[in-house]
Amino acid sequence: MTRPVRIGCSGWNYDDWRGRLYPQGMGPSRWLPRYAEVFDTVEVNATFYRLPSLNGVERWVEQTPDDFVFSVKASRYLTHVRRLRDLGDGLERYYERIEPLVRSGKLGPVVWQLPPNFRRDDERLSDVLAALPPGRHLAVTHPAVVRAAVGYALDAPGAYPRVDVPPLGHVDISGFNGRWNLRVGAFVNSREEVAGR
Repeated sequence: MTRPVRIGCSGWNYDDWRGRLYPQGMGPSRWLPRYAEVFDTVEVNATFYRLPSLNGVERWVEQTPDDFVFSVKASRYLTHVRRLRDLGDGLERYYERIEPLVRSGKLGPVVWQLPPNFRRDDERLSDVLAALPPGRHLAVTHPAVVRAAVGYALDAPGAYPRVDVPPLGHVDISGFNGRWNLRVGAFVNSREEVAGR
């Protein structure tokens, strides 16, 4: 099965893109539509730090083409506070807020950025998969979990822009201070997939 490779960035709301991607004088409320003229996907990191408003997510949907894909980070409450345990209400609140993306078909992977000291726990990961809404998968970028899922990971910080590469999952590339970093992640779709790796 052939699937598209999508190339995008981690966010679109950067002041230093004025005069480069965004013409001088273009207000921030018009940045996402302009970004979507150049890229067909974006990773939303803000969802890691706080739940977005329904109205804000509806605007994302309205301001992007039908085939645009949003990769959103799971809430740090789920990953760093709850540490993938007892996610019921928190997971439900999270998906309520991103529901416009689900309804529109624009929701891509939900990236679960786990704490650096997280230890591989197949049972916990399996419980998370069982709790996800039907048809949803998660992209895990933690080296211990990725190694279990695909047999290897390139341990490097950073991850921008994001390149989704099915069936591997995604490859994150970042550049700063003249250096490039690469991190490979895996999509995990079912309990069987966790048990089989």
